Amino acid sequence: MNHKVSVIIPIYKVEQYIRRCIESVLTQTYSNLEIILVDDGSPDNCPIICDEYARLDQRIKVIHKPNGGLSDARNAGLKVFTGDYVYFFDGDDYIENNLIEIVLHNAVTTSADLVIFNYYRVDENDNLLSTSNFRTGIYQIDDQNRVKYIVNNIAKYVVGWEAWNRLFKADVIRKNNLFFWDNKLIFAEDFGFSLNFALHVNKISCIPNVLYYYLIRENSIMSQAAKEPRLSASIALSKLMEDKIRNSFRNSILDREFPILFYSIIYEQLRGATKENYKRSISSINDKEYFHNNLKRVAGRPALLFKHYGVTRGVVVLLICIFLITHRFDSLNTRILESYKKRWKISEVFENNKGKLFSKKRIFLIGSEDFKDLKDHQIAISELEYLQNTFPEYSVIEITASEYLSVRTMLSFTIKGRDLLCIPGGGNMAKVTSLSECIRRDVMKKYRHNRKVIFPQTIHYAASEEGILQLVRDQSAIKKCKNLTLCVRDQSSYELAKQYFDCNVVLMPDILLYSNYKKQFDFKRNGALLLFSKDIDGGLSGQDKQRIEDVIHQYIKKLQSNDTILNSNISVFDRKEVVTSFLQKVAKAELVVTDHLHGMLFCVITQTPCIVLSNDKEKIMEVFAWISELDYIKVIQNNSELEDAVQKLSKYEMIDYDNSGIMKGFEGLTKLLKEGIE
Repeated sequence: MNHKVSVIIPIYKVEQYIRRCIESVLTQTYSNLEIILVDDGSPDNCPIICDEYARLDQRIKVIHKPNGGLSDARNAGLKVFTGDYVYFFDGDDYIENNLIEIVLHNAVTTSADLVIFNYYRVDENDNLLSTSNFRTGIYQIDDQNRVKYIVNNIAKYVVGWEAWNRLFKADVIRKNNLFFWDNKLIFAEDFGFSLNFALHVNKISCIPNVLYYYLIRENSIMSQAAKEPRLSASIALSKLMEDKIRNSFRNSILDREFPILFYSIIYEQLRGATKENYKRSISSINDKEYFHNNLKRVAGRPALLFKHYGVTRGVVVLLICIFLITHRFDSLNTRILESYKKRWKISEVFENNKGKLFSKKRIFLIGSEDFKDLKDHQIAISELEYLQNTFPEYSVIEITASEYLSVRTMLSFTIKGRDLLCIPGGGNMAKVTSLSECIRRDVMKKYRHNRKVIFPQTIHYAASEEGILQLVRDQSAIKKCKNLTLCVRDQSSYELAKQYFDCNVVLMPDILLYSNYKKQFDFKRNGALLLFSKDIDGGLSGQDKQRIEDVIHQYIKKLQSNDTILNSNISVFDRKEVVTSFLQKVAKAELVVTDHLHGMLFCVITQTPCIVLSNDKEKIMEVFAWISELDYIKVIQNNSELEDAVQKLSKYEMIDYDNSGIMKGFEGLTKLLKEGIE
């Protein structure tokens, strides 16, 4: 196999990442490459770096051009490439060293025009954020099923549509003069190219391998939800597709069934409409005539909708189109769109729990936070472990915080009086503005007669008027609740709970300590890891952090920084893989220095030497009481103690973690729950 693969890399303002990007191509196990670096007028040192690599490796070609955007840069590469296959690669990402070998072998052996593979989303600290999970297999495409493939696989993201997680057969691009449409005019230039390419392919292979690392930078567009639907940009893409089909496939099935392609292109943007932005989004469309004419074409072809979407979804699409055309049912249309989103959330809950919902013995864990904070995800993992180990004959059903509002009504018909309801811990009972607190209060109110457990909390009410008011509200809510057990994780919270609340109160360790990764991680430790808060609770100044780094460098040369709060929400489907990946980093460190409670607890369960600089001394010391016998965890009161602690803990070579004492702390809750269930 000696096929040439042209790798096209557009480069603009990625100086911090470009060397890693290029190196990951140069070290590929498959060597017959043409590497085209397109400097898109980058104002930093990227042009110099590109030329430097071109002198080092004859496979590299460099194109310097004025800035024209991502599509223009890729098109510059498409004008000069000479390979048998084309691979696009973004300048701030990196790839596995056997990517080309794996995908090229699959392309050749299956005779596929396109090979698609999976990818990781990572942040700037190389923390895993998520993994794509495309539907693998061989897709045979012809004129009869081409529209169906585009609508149900590309537009619905079943196989994705990015340019950088697929290998393209060059002949398809050359014969059909394919190029990227202007990303300044359309939304998602990759989506446009994938749609265009799909018009010409006969066979597509989607493989399970995860080979690409897609960087999500903090505060980047991709790390934040879109503020407004880009309907005009999606309409611009639709026009380009229609022109292409009219010119190249006139009177074909593609031409006749274009209305369904139109709707599938605008759908992703349309479903971003909410009651807050609906009217603004619709009124901002710059070609309303084209928009409404095509909606009429969609509404006039109900059989086509049912063919590609099925009856239920087809009816919903038909109603949306009719209401958009009439302009008279904006409120109703918004409600349909919102309810459609809820339907997907509900279906996700059913998919995640499958047969559990129909079990006679059920435990519901309601309100576990599934956002950016890794400790919330580990807390959920620990709570699920505890419930599944304690009640193996029961089905444990998790309803996350992001799911709760969508499935709240459904739960009212699903939860029965015999079900045990559990509410996640890890927070502060007085944080009344948090989503977790709102869910907790709602569950307590709606299911007063169910047995309920609130997992370990810290209780503290401010001596202010507002703090007293919140205490009174909590007392009233708990008093109205039957069969409630409130768990607390420290002695002072236990005493306050016994004084304030009329319910069962159990003192137990932080639930995160229920997990134990002793048998999973056995790494050779190397370097120090700093886990400093970047949220509002972080209390260390830049000067303090520099002083800490200077002290550590005296004993440990390799030093990395990270945080337990990532820059993107974590799906419950990715939770275990994401958390495990992060804990592996902790477990590989010779020493961790942290300024927050759960940084300390992560070190406990991974058996990693840890120095804790407390920015909330009272809370940390109270939880530390459960693990005070662990000599590899040291809490210091000020920086003057740091050097001595680093000197001592950096000498650890092996840690034998025995958590049997901690596990006894959970026995009180276990006994109480088993007595109630039996």
